[in-house]
Amino acid sequence: MKRQFVNLFSALALALVAASSFGQSVASKANVPFDFVVSGRTLPAGDYLVRTDDRIIAVRNMASGKTTLVPINNVADFQPATDSKLVFHRYRNTYFLRQVWNAGYSGFDLPETRREKEIAADTRVTGGIAVAGMR
Repeated sequence: MKRQFVNLFSALALALVAASSFGQSVASKANVPFDFVVSGRTLPAGDYLVRTDDRIIAVRNMASGKTTLVPINNVADFQPATDSKLVFHRYRNTYFLRQVWNAGYSGFDLPETRREKEIAADTRVTGGIAVAGMR
C-alpha cells in the first residue's frame, strides 16, 4: 500500500512539473524545405510548429500532427536572439536540427545523435549549416 502511494505521488508530481513547464513555452512556425533528423527520427520537409520551454523542445509536423519531443541539452547563448530560426548541420544530403532560437529569448542546443556523430566522424564528409526562419 505504501509503495502504491509513493508511485501515485511521484506520478502526480511529474505531471505537475510537466504542466508547469509547458505553461511557460514559446511557439513559432517554420517551413523547412528539406527532410531533417530530430532525436534520431527523420522528419519530412514541410510546415512545423516548434514549441520550446526550459526542459524540452516539441517539433510538430502541421500536416500529419505528429510531434517529436527532444530534451534540451543546454542554452546555446545567454544573449537574446534577434530573429527566430532553426539551425541545421548538414552532412551530404542529411540535415540534423541542432539549435532553436526564438526572438527575444536565448537559443537552445539539441543533443548530437549517434547517427550525426558517425557521419561527422567520416573525414570524407564535409559539413555545412542551413538556417530556416521561423515566424
